[in-house]
Amino acid sequence: MKRSILTEWQMTSKAEDFPLHMYRFPVRDWDQKYQGTYPIVSRLRRLNDWQAMAFHESVIASFDPIQKWEEDSPNHYEERPIHVESRFERELLQRVLLKSLEAAQPKGKYRIRYGQFVSKHPSFRIQGIGVHPALTLQINVDETGVIRVGFHLSHRFIPEKHLGELLKEGSPLIMEGVTVVDPYHQYSYRFIEEDERTVGSFFKEVEQPLIQYYQNKSQGFRVKDVSPDTKAVKVKGKKKEPLPFIPDLLMLEASYKQLPHQILKPVSKEIKLSSHVKTERMLEMVEAILQHFPRLSYDKSGLLASKQGYQLVKLKKPLLRFGNRHTNPLPFYGLKKGGVYRNEIDRLQVTYFVDGDLVNRIQQQASAKDHPVPSFIRELEEVSRRMGVELETIKVPSLRDVVFHDPQELKKHLKKVNSQLRQLTVVILEEDRADACYEVIKQELTGKKAIATQVITLKTVDIKNQKAREYAFYNILLGIYGKSGRVQPWVLAQPLHSDCFIGLDVSHKDGKHRSGIVQIIGKDGRMLTTKPIQAVEKGEKISKETYLDLIFEALHRYEEEFGSKPEHVTFHRDGRGLPEEMACVKEIMAQEQVSYDFLCVIKNPQRRMAYFGEDQRWTTIQGAAYIREKRAYLCSTESRDYLGMAQPMRLERETQTLTMEQLVSDVYHLSFMHIGALNKTRLPVTIHYADKSSTFANKGMLPMHGDEKALLFL
Repeated sequence: MKRSILTEWQMTSKAEDFPLHMYRFPVRDWDQKYQGTYPIVSRLRRLNDWQAMAFHESVIASFDPIQKWEEDSPNHYEERPIHVESRFERELLQRVLLKSLEAAQPKGKYRIRYGQFVSKHPSFRIQGIGVHPALTLQINVDETGVIRVGFHLSHRFIPEKHLGELLKEGSPLIMEGVTVVDPYHQYSYRFIEEDERTVGSFFKEVEQPLIQYYQNKSQGFRVKDVSPDTKAVKVKGKKKEPLPFIPDLLMLEASYKQLPHQILKPVSKEIKLSSHVKTERMLEMVEAILQHFPRLSYDKSGLLASKQGYQLVKLKKPLLRFGNRHTNPLPFYGLKKGGVYRNEIDRLQVTYFVDGDLVNRIQQQASAKDHPVPSFIRELEEVSRRMGVELETIKVPSLRDVVFHDPQELKKHLKKVNSQLRQLTVVILEEDRADACYEVIKQELTGKKAIATQVITLKTVDIKNQKAREYAFYNILLGIYGKSGRVQPWVLAQPLHSDCFIGLDVSHKDGKHRSGIVQIIGKDGRMLTTKPIQAVEKGEKISKETYLDLIFEALHRYEEEFGSKPEHVTFHRDGRGLPEEMACVKEIMAQEQVSYDFLCVIKNPQRRMAYFGEDQRWTTIQGAAYIREKRAYLCSTESRDYLGMAQPMRLERETQTLTMEQLVSDVYHLSFMHIGALNKTRLPVTIHYADKSSTFANKGMLPMHGDEKALLFL
């Protein structure tokens, strides 16, 4: 692995090579402190021929002196290299470097926004939509003055017609919340709706017609072809309030999910690049950008992970333990040969809830038992029996009349029948009804009544290929077992380094943040309890009260299971923990006299790991880890060319009890402990389950009561 790189380029230039001209301004509004001098720096850029400059709070900085001033004047000025021990000054230098890189690029090559270099020329066109490569750069200056440029390739989907033309055509791409961009200023907004007013009429918001507003700003050239009868649109920016806009001045940016279904396959082929192609393309693009700013020097060795101080480690896949003492690295073969590891009940009661339309079709058939649905159910029960779990069918006759056609009508019917349901319910419906009805089923039965539900579509029931059918049965049964809370399909055969793991996530919906919690107890990775915390958090911070609740719960559950407190607990935090969180965890764990580690898991670090093999091609390696004292990158999945390049996670530790390699090894092994499906997850199950549980809770699909061993979010 010596030829392993990280898409984070260590420069030969250092912070000391970039003295800054720093201008400090008085803070005029303490509430707007972090918005800082943005209005001033905007004016100064225009006044000084778009000179590269940046601000951080009340300081504006540039590599060159700012010559032209108007009414703005700083109260302090100095020119010097930054003090690298100052986080504030490192951030300031990072911003100036990025602005200078942006300003150095040839005109007309990129649309540049917040460090993202979007190619103006699409690499691929289909049905009036351009697929534009977008390279995101992040500059980091560390405490020693080392400068690193991180980079990541993605794609933007931009229709060739402007928003006004798309509105006239009634394009299905236009919906509330879609991103629209003003390409002249590179500002992005969220589309709200079409306005009733025309752009030639008076707008109180700007005290004039919208067309005249641009003419008075010396931007008449932008609106010379706009008809005064064009309807305006309402958009919202960072400040959230609706703004009127001329639609002809906006370009729509679609997400992959918003693209027409018929073009997804060719678009996917264009953007899901093999490890080799993607790595080559990223290196080519980043070097083209860096070459236009020669003050920032580099050489190729700066890409090597070892050059950046990382230890290169290849982690082994763990062995899993199943029933009958059988061990196997693969769940499918382990379950087939050994059955489930533990089953706490003689019979697992199940109710089959089949779409009423399907029931009618089954009854009209001459031999109902030969219909695919009854045959599927019989086969499912037989496969479960072979794995060591007996399924017992509990019939509820009133369910036969419920039709999964209209979500609103379905909601009414479910309210009438849910009192008759007591046990895990397997719902079978047609594919085209699943998307519309899924959330209603989960909200009404699982969220409100704590009834575990497993949704199966007729497409799955109709699978003919024997191997694919067998895999489908195993995946369905694993979902059922996990939701039951009474069946443990497998555990890790070898112990982890920590006794207990707590996974934390804050999910977002309608401005609300809800903490999800999953606790995995024991060195074998088995689940002890899972539940959403009944508290809506402010921002990204998890409160002290929430930490108290989850830590006491974890220690209690562990002691209940094993008879004593754990010697060591590892926290897995989705995203970065804040200093206030670190302080309260330290205080609580000290009081409880339990050692711990706190590991932040960055799911999408916008980096890639790649190894240049003997075949002269770039590839990714499952289990590869780059490890430094406080930071590591881990590639936990295999790379498949048709799926695109594997995405690593970044791990940052805030404590120093276990070694970083031990912490990374535990994360990797916990990615094999998703017991709800045959495929392993990219993330450790702590984060994967915490993420899913908090998202389900915010959608009303997870109860605040019920069996805490049941994984109802699977």
